[in-house]
Amino acid sequence: MRNDYSGSIIINEITLDAAARQVVRNDGLLRLAQLTISLSSENGGATVLQPPDIVMVNGWKLCAYEVLTASMDVVRVMLVDTGAHVYEVRALAEGKQRNASTAEIFSAQQNFVKSLRW
Repeated sequence: MRNDYSGSIIINEITLDAAARQVVRNDGLLRLAQLTISLSSENGGATVLQPPDIVMVNGWKLCAYEVLTASMDVVRVMLVDTGAHVYEVRALAEGKQRNASTAEIFSAQQNFVKSLRW
């Protein structure tokens, strides 16, 4: 997003086995968000800034949350379940630059997700 890499958007497909897929179908993306947050916390001590919440984007139910990493970066995660696949769209605002750019980066993430045709 920026030439200094202080902000970026990363898309990952979350691979689910049959049991995990069933949990997402039954319990929804909030449960998956809790699991991904716990993995982030175990791998570096992330602190939840905004707990997982369901948001609507272009008629899709998504789950979004924000964490503060041990390196003081803010990461906003949006989970998208297309029915066939689950994607994690991460927006990173690097620590020392984040005050000036977090809103811009998260806005770009939102617009990026809106533009996709799942």
